[in-house]
Amino acid sequence: MVRHWLGHFSSSLWLLIVTAAGASLCLSVFSVVFNLYASAAGVTPQALGIINAATAIGSGIAILPTGLIANRWGRKRTLICGGILFASGSLLQSTTEGTLSLTFGGFLAGAGGAIAEVLTIPIFLEYAASIDQGLVLSVSGAAQVAAGALGSALGGILPSWWNHFTSGAVRPLRFTLLTALAAALVPALIFLFRYHDTPNSPSVQLPSPWRQSSWTAQIARGSAIVGTVGLGAGLTIPYLNLYFIQRLHSSLAEYGLLVGLTSLSVALGTLLAGPLIRRFGVPSIMIATQGIATALLVALAYVRVHIYAQAIYLLRNTAMDMAQPAATGWLIHDLPPALQPLGYGILLIAFQLPWALGSSASGFIRAYGGFKLTFAMTSLCYFISTLLWIIFFVHHNSREKLTETQQTSA
Repeated sequence: MVRHWLGHFSSSLWLLIVTAAGASLCLSVFSVVFNLYASAAGVTPQALGIINAATAIGSGIAILPTGLIANRWGRKRTLICGGILFASGSLLQSTTEGTLSLTFGGFLAGAGGAIAEVLTIPIFLEYAASIDQGLVLSVSGAAQVAAGALGSALGGILPSWWNHFTSGAVRPLRFTLLTALAAALVPALIFLFRYHDTPNSPSVQLPSPWRQSSWTAQIARGSAIVGTVGLGAGLTIPYLNLYFIQRLHSSLAEYGLLVGLTSLSVALGTLLAGPLIRRFGVPSIMIATQGIATALLVALAYVRVHIYAQAIYLLRNTAMDMAQPAATGWLIHDLPPALQPLGYGILLIAFQLPWALGSSASGFIRAYGGFKLTFAMTSLCYFISTLLWIIFFVHHNSREKLTETQQTSA
């Protein structure tokens, strides 16, 4: 069945999947190598914090305006602008060593990356109009997760390889960053050359359709769901490395291997999510997977046997993340095409702001109640999000169907 549907993927759709995977690989390499590169170039820890903050600020500023700009300029021209910003910023961060240039590069790269991210899922939906959208987003999500895992590995391998051809502490890291950037830009340039705005992505007037309550309600529901997940994730996920290394006494190598295996498991789970969603629907799969992930997180807080904790970690991450790409696309697919980038941008903000709040508060909470308290709070947030899926998209849809049946009978 899956092979049958994959056969309907056009060459342009496969190129978009490769482009998204290339971007994921590039970002993963940068996440592993850039801090080391900046430190080797003499950047202080305080300045490095400012550089990384500039990337987040650039991303945050660009997210919401992207949809509006795309409606005025068209998606292709907006993507080209985003690509120029990302490439320019990443080049600055790969070829310069001054704090100011690295900060400015981070801001540009963050803004350009956000523009591309906001438009990617709407373009996937555009290409998947006559195909199973859940399967398309699942395949794309699996490719991006796998590419991210490969990028993390390459981030550790390539500097040693480049060290055979160049000398010094900075140059091998610089060439590693440039290699990763090339892996992202080559497929992106080919895709942009072939991509044309379709009738599904015209410039339209926003005020009239945006006042339609059904569309605003859909985004409001989605924002509530992803916001509670973001808050819970921020409390715990950034600090799971500390939990395994400090509390369970894992070595750094063991934890790195666990993360790599988990990425592969998530990629396989994301592929499996497509057929499951086709059979049972997005709300049912999200309720099931988030429910399983919540139970496993509770178990993780109490397990002390190392191998069991590792198995729970792998299964929890797989359950939590496997249907997320398809769910995100599903939350915006009913919007008019011109509103999908704006809707996706709102969902990103709705996730990132609570994540930042949870991440900032986690240290204070752990100082008071330890990891068990943050795990409990994260589990509560996931449970609330699961309930919202039931209330908004199962119970609500059941009521609508009952009303329609009563009206038909009358």
